[in-house]
Amino acid sequence: MKRPKQDRWYGDLKRWRPKVIRTLKREPQLTLDGLYRMPFREVREFDPQTGEGRYRSIEWPPERSGIRMMDELLAWLDAGSPGTVLRFCEERGLRYQDLDGLVFCLTGMTGEDFRLTYQMRMADDLMRYTRMTLAEVAKRSGIGSPLNLNQSYRREYDMPPGERRRRLRQKGDAGRYRV
Repeated sequence: MKRPKQDRWYGDLKRWRPKVIRTLKREPQLTLDGLYRMPFREVREFDPQTGEGRYRSIEWPPERSGIRMMDELLAWLDAGSPGTVLRFCEERGLRYQDLDGLVFCLTGMTGEDFRLTYQMRMADDLMRYTRMTLAEVAKRSGIGSPLNLNQSYRREYDMPPGERRRRLRQKGDAGRYRV
């Protein structure tokens, strides 16, 4: 049997606990595809007669799920996650476990998986449709720093963000949307 490692600061033994994998017995009520909104406010359209491009604003409905706490979480994620999820919960008088349970019941994903998937999808959209630097994409998507963005892309897609950007982009993508 493997001996638990001792913490170098406090001396107590770290216990290994197996990760419990939860699954819903039914289809989730909501999906990430149904809840996700692109982080853009304007889309470029071309006038068919003159061929000139102009931007028109995108109107997003305020509610997505019909559940106020979930809609607040989505609005918080859309804003680029200023602060931590724990702070989000504390401001609303929730325990982290309560929010995690709510997200799991509605989507079938743990709260952390939902947040990370949402942020990675936002980062992909920003990388594909804008000319933002990696630092700007990391900050706007809520991932934090270019280092975190790089590590997240390598873990998720097995490639650096710059290469992912080159693979995602198609002709005319850059500048199609504005933040």
